[in-house]
Amino acid sequence: MFANSREKISNKRLFRDDEINRAKDILSLHKINEKDRDQVLNANVEEMVDMMRKNRVKVQDVVRIFGDKSIEIHSETNCVTEILLKEAMEEAKKLDESGDRNLPLFGLPVSFKDTFAVKGYDWCYGYSSFLNDPATEDATVVKIFRELGAIPIVKTNIPQTLLAFDSDNPVFGATNNPWNHKLIPGGSSGGEGVILAMGGSAFGFGSDIGGSLRIPAGFCGIYSLKPSNGRFPIFGHRAQTRGQSNICPVTGPMARSVKDLQFVSKLILEKDLTVYDPESLPIKWREVELPKKLRFGYYVDDRVVKASPASARSVHETVAALRAQGHECFEFEMGDKAIRGLEIFFNILGADGGNHLLQPLKPDPMTPAVAALATLLRVPKFIRSFLALIADMYSETVLASVLRSGEKSANDLWDWGDKQKQFQLDFFNEWNKQKDLQGRAMDAIICPIMSIPPPVHGSTERLSTAAISTFFYNLLDYTVGVVPASAVDATVDKMDQHPDWFNQDRQKSLLEKITYGYYDPDVQDGAPLGIQIVGRKYEEEKVLKMMKVVDDALEQSGRKKPHKSQN
Repeated sequence: MFANSREKISNKRLFRDDEINRAKDILSLHKINEKDRDQVLNANVEEMVDMMRKNRVKVQDVVRIFGDKSIEIHSETNCVTEILLKEAMEEAKKLDESGDRNLPLFGLPVSFKDTFAVKGYDWCYGYSSFLNDPATEDATVVKIFRELGAIPIVKTNIPQTLLAFDSDNPVFGATNNPWNHKLIPGGSSGGEGVILAMGGSAFGFGSDIGGSLRIPAGFCGIYSLKPSNGRFPIFGHRAQTRGQSNICPVTGPMARSVKDLQFVSKLILEKDLTVYDPESLPIKWREVELPKKLRFGYYVDDRVVKASPASARSVHETVAALRAQGHECFEFEMGDKAIRGLEIFFNILGADGGNHLLQPLKPDPMTPAVAALATLLRVPKFIRSFLALIADMYSETVLASVLRSGEKSANDLWDWGDKQKQFQLDFFNEWNKQKDLQGRAMDAIICPIMSIPPPVHGSTERLSTAAISTFFYNLLDYTVGVVPASAVDATVDKMDQHPDWFNQDRQKSLLEKITYGYYDPDVQDGAPLGIQIVGRKYEEEKVLKMMKVVDDALEQSGRKKPHKSQN
């Protein structure tokens, strides 16, 4: 079994290398001058489309430029799974010769997470058991991009099982962070984060069930939008959690700027998506007007894993930038909300005992992150219950909750679903309480994406609870945007410069001790620090507008930019 798996993986990697070489040969037939190359790579989506519509640059040239760039980036970071460039160049030629130049995304080169079906290509998402079984039709979102005039050029890497925030799997290997190859890029849409951050695609699409759009966006320094369930099409996207509908995977856009994110999101949401996808909601794009003075709640300590000095600084710098522009920012008290949320999240997603995640893995070696999860799931229930009691004795409430999660009866799962509904109602009411004396509501919450900056490769097997700040909003099904806020600065972010970060009133838990073991500003220096902008359910249009407000405020404040590692 394992020998067959190794052979399939070896053949797939050789095939990918061959496809890259073939793509290089095809692309080399189209010569590009450096001026056009720089203009194209530096253009935003609207500018790029306008250049091609007016024939100032050919679609074939633009695809060639991004094709070359994506292959160059892949050689450095291992971010690409499927090479679509032969077909992309053929489509570009058709558009140049007889394409409809009124298409809103005419000729735009785009990329997709490996989990999306692209007709004629594998979508194995890191499982050897799904190799050599190409998709027979495009995913809904791929169809829509093609209808809008865009051209898919590559698919990108993901972690094994998707439930990890690195991007490492036995079929394609590990993907590196674009700013520092010692660090992970985030997951599960990590390949997308990398290729967009380094300019190898004009626009991308990923998915999210626990942070998979937001963590890579934050770790790579780009923008993303996690929508509420049903706003963007899901049909033709693979996920091992399908079949359960309490916490649903969602698909969403990733981009190099807020402007691109707004422009393309509007084009998609202006369509009647119910025609394409039975799970899409009949909610088309709605124009919204923001108040001149926005009200933001914020927090840096969810009481599960307190944000590190670097991650907390990114929130505080955002708050200062918004206050300088006249917006109101106030502390939002999390209390035990994240602890309750984490318990519900793990008990629902672990209700099948991990069978849906682990069954397809049988022929494959496990990555460290998945091996740790599998080990926990295989510990007999009575032993986990005993360990949970010990954890409770030492006030390790979060650890106890994780240990108690596991396989459940249908009756128990329904009970946990009821707890989720009550939790959603409680948080809804808590949000409504955050009004000022004039009765103005809280518009959004600003918080860290993760408690630490991107950690080193091989660390994620011990860090699953560090992502509670993203899990939390999947449980609530809230709309969340990500904006780059700052970068790690080793001169101010080290723990020894913050001796009171944990004290008698806020002691460090076991999970925090584990997490902070991977916090090293000397190694992470220059890495991006993103923040979450959390709106309520189905507030995609409002969140996109608020992202622009936050992004502009940060830029005017002199936002600290990421830089390549000198280590």
